[in-house]
Amino acid sequence: MAVWQFDLQLMPDQVVPDAPDCIESAITDDGLDTMNWWLANQPKDDYRQIIANAFSPLDSWCPEILRWGDENKVLVEAFISDGTLEGIGIRVDVRNIDRELINTMTQLVAKLDCQIYVMETQQKKQREAKEKQREAREAKGHCTFVGGLYLSGAFVQLVF
Repeated sequence: MAVWQFDLQLMPDQVVPDAPDCIESAITDDGLDTMNWWLANQPKDDYRQIIANAFSPLDSWCPEILRWGDENKVLVEAFISDGTLEGIGIRVDVRNIDRELINTMTQLVAKLDCQIYVMETQQKKQREAKEKQREAREAKGHCTFVGGLYLSGAFVQLVF
């Protein structure tokens, strides 16, 4: 992944009440494994069409990865195993992003009954330091409102 790209993971709304525990258990040495978020919380049957209404379908090199969008702007990928959705990720290329694409992306996330989680690769000490900071902010009830998004640590909750 290039430095001008970042990945977002979609978290089903049903997982949100237990987000801190779900996030902590999903962190692996290889990044974030969201499979357990999705196994018990499959999306609406028409989720593929919902995504296709927002972003054009793309060819995929693998039948277990469905793709929509544009690799140089917003790329949506759904990861399937034996017909079961195991995760949805969005890769954003910040060189080519604009307000309209952000709006389309956030509306899509809401239509899929999800929230956005931003996974940053961190060393353990950095992660522990950020956790302490997050706990302090949450204890004070602090979060930041940015154009329809409440940002609190790395968990993004859409507000419409």
